Amino acid sequence: MNILSLKTTRKIGNVISFLPLIISYLFGFSYLYTNLGNIGLGSPFVNIAMLSYYAYMNQDPPLYLIGNVNSSISPVLPLIVLISWIGLLSVLALMFIRNLYLKPLEEGRSI
Repeated sequence: MNILSLKTTRKIGNVISFLPLIISYLFGFSYLYTNLGNIGLGSPFVNIAMLSYYAYMNQDPPLYLIGNVNSSISPVLPLIVLISWIGLLSVLALMFIRNLYLKPLEEGRSI
């Protein structure tokens, strides 16, 4: 996100830096109040909510929390999806770190 915000103006950069927070609220509240079905399993925010539900209630988490909770899911699947998200984001971070170019102080100074 920082790479995107560096290439844009300051106002758009502030909005880009808040995108993960906005997306987390959208997915979190959509898990609470809507039926996402299996699409919600792809979101790490929903998986964190499911794993915390399992940790506190010691029951399999439901696919959605509104209405009748008939369908539940094993906590292994959200854990696998969450670990895969961690791996994917780690690989992406390594790729971006390798592309960094540190400027010496002499290049930053201009007369």
